[in-house]
Amino acid sequence: MKILHWLHTRNWGGLEKFVALFACELQKQSCKNTIFFSRRNGIADCRELLQNSTVELKTGNQLDLWQTFREQSPDAIIHYTGDTMHTAWLAGLLKWPKNHIRIFMHGFGRKHDIYHHYLYQKFNCIFPTR
Repeated sequence: MKILHWLHTRNWGGLEKFVALFACELQKQSCKNTIFFSRRNGIADCRELLQNSTVELKTGNQLDLWQTFREQSPDAIIHYTGDTMHTAWLAGLLKWPKNHIRIFMHGFGRKHDIYHHYLYQKFNCIFPTR
């Protein structure tokens, strides 16, 4: 099985680290994984975290993503984003595989109440954001 992980986020924090480790674990279970960064180049951070992993890492804009998609023909795309729908219209125009999963996550800066401030301070100690 081939999976394309599309990270459309701006920083290197908990979500990005989770995606890298998740792809690495799937790779160990004989699943070919590619992580594609479309908003920031996270390749160096990913390599530092994964060390000797064989997960393929790519970066570029949405056109580069489309080219990667066409070359690899993945069985599934997992789209991680911090912004909800501004590029979701692409899914209607492009012929994504049936297994196109979108995960929307609003980062630490979006929630400003006391509870989330305290919670994110603790998370940031464990998963520092760059």
